[in-house]
Amino acid sequence: MKTPEDKTPEDLELETLILSATLFCCDCREHVMMELTTSDFHCKDNASVFLHMKDLFARNIRFDVNILCAEIQTNKSEGIKSVFVSLYDQMLSPDYVSMCVKDLKQVTRKRAFYFTCKDGARSFSGNSPFSQEKYANWARTVQDLTCSYDNKKSYSKISESLDPFLESIEHKQDCYRKGIPIKNGFPTGFADIDEIFGGFKEGHLTIIGARPGVGKTTFMCNLALNIIRNSDTPIGIFSLEMPLIEVVDKLIKIEAELDSNAVNLGSTSKQEHEHLIEVGKRVCQKPILIDETSRLNMALLESRAEYWTRKYGIKVLFIDYLQLISAGKFNNKYEEITHISQRLKMMAKSLNICVVSLAQLNRGAEKNERPKISDLRDSGSLEADSDEIFLLNDPSAKDSYNKKNQLEVYLGKNRFGATGNVNLYFDKPTGKMNNLEPFDGRSEFDLFIQRVPD
Repeated sequence: MKTPEDKTPEDLELETLILSATLFCCDCREHVMMELTTSDFHCKDNASVFLHMKDLFARNIRFDVNILCAEIQTNKSEGIKSVFVSLYDQMLSPDYVSMCVKDLKQVTRKRAFYFTCKDGARSFSGNSPFSQEKYANWARTVQDLTCSYDNKKSYSKISESLDPFLESIEHKQDCYRKGIPIKNGFPTGFADIDEIFGGFKEGHLTIIGARPGVGKTTFMCNLALNIIRNSDTPIGIFSLEMPLIEVVDKLIKIEAELDSNAVNLGSTSKQEHEHLIEVGKRVCQKPILIDETSRLNMALLESRAEYWTRKYGIKVLFIDYLQLISAGKFNNKYEEITHISQRLKMMAKSLNICVVSLAQLNRGAEKNERPKISDLRDSGSLEADSDEIFLLNDPSAKDSYNKKNQLEVYLGKNRFGATGNVNLYFDKPTGKMNNLEPFDGRSEFDLFIQRVPD
């Protein structure tokens, strides 16, 4: 069987035509300069000629044949004189040149994939050991190429944003007049939090920080269930700390509102057992994707998030938790977390999803009455890169009598809104969290006195 010829994708005639049009047709020049780079020219001499043109254009010099020739001689670029001589003057319409530029970009794209696949073949051929990190990096390169050559513009004129902005403002005013709640994202399901937060927004990085044992993972599971229950929005969970079965176990028990210890000991009633099975079937039918890989590499996390977004359309991605992600070799943990934080923010923006990552706090947070965003462990970059930061606190640690069964949720940073503090009812045996009933001004002691007979 005859194998296809292994030849690098190229079109030297098209390169020469575009160079000629750039030199002799001033109407086409700006478009070519803005759309192409030297890497679009496979022939090194063609790339060199284009580089001289681009340099003259950048210096705002309206060059012609004589000026370009002088520039080439001044820089002693002897090797490209033959290319310069081959350029020809021909009347070409701007539309035709624009089409040629698109064709050359397609050749560049083919060439990029060609070399990427050849690199992959060399990396995974023979008896070389398979490395998950190596594969993730290669897959990420392919995905980056795919995204970089899509048909969407990467820029817009500000005037193009006016109409969508005005439509958004009018829609909000109309909703306000009609008493319809305004959706500014995916609601958390907790009314007091949504009042100041609005909801998880696409393109945002949200950090949820707390000390161990406060309830980060339980809070995350409640949020996931609330989002799924209210909108059926596909979500993803990277559980670096807990295995898959434990995450599913927690989700089902929270939704069923059954005592976790009773379920673990098998002491639930027949009715409770049937209810648990029914809830389990319902939860497992929801569009939730869970990855249980421990010490997940950042490149592999990005690769899988990209796949989930394209194939399943996830809109919210939870990560439990940030400090367990690995990102290669760094001088210290501070540098690594800074790198991960920046990559997570870029991933949220490029995939247009909301990334919600749990994070540990420093030990010093336990000494304060309430944690601060500066208590986030290992990096100050988390404060800068994130759009929102939630800090969880167990108020019963300071007031065990009046604050039992509560979780304090402090929105310490909100890039596009207000900050504030909210208390939730936290039923620790079941893991269920709910909105706290409004406080009527009476303490538990007052209520106890009322129940005591005269």
